[in-house]
Amino acid sequence: PPTVSDGGAASTDPPDLPHIPGYRILRVVGGGGMGTVFEAVHLATERKVALKVINAGWANDNDFRARFAREVRTLAALDHENVVPVYDAGSWQGLPFLTMKFVAGRTLAHHLTGLRRDWPGAARLVAQVA
Repeated sequence: PPTVSDGGAASTDPPDLPHIPGYRILRVVGGGGMGTVFEAVHLATERKVALKVINAGWANDNDFRARFAREVRTLAALDHENVVPVYDAGSWQGLPFLTMKFVAGRTLAHHLTGLRRDWPGAARLVAQVA
C-alpha cells in the first residue's frame, strides 16, 4: 500500500508502508486476496498488534463490509485461550481494518502443510478450533 500523509504530521512508519493514525506500522506480515496484515504498535498503549487492512475490492462491497463488521463484533466478544483477541476496529481511507493480539511464529498455512500427512494432528487441531 502507498504511503499516506496525514496532513503534515511526521510519520515514523517506513516510507513504503501506510500511515494509519494511532499506529506505527513495522512491517508486512502477510496478505492475500482479502487484505494485508501488518505488525504494528498501537501508539497509545505501546502494544504490539496484528493490524489487518481489507483490500479495496472488498471494501467497496456493502455485503462484505456488513459481514466484516459482524465478525469483528463476534470475535471481540469471545474470550478463549485458543482465540486471538480483537483489540480495535475502524476504517482508514475507506478501508476497514481490525487489530488483534500479535502472535509471533509460524502461520496457520505453515502448520497445515505439515498436517496434510499427520491425520491425528489434523484431528487435534480441528477439535481445538471447534
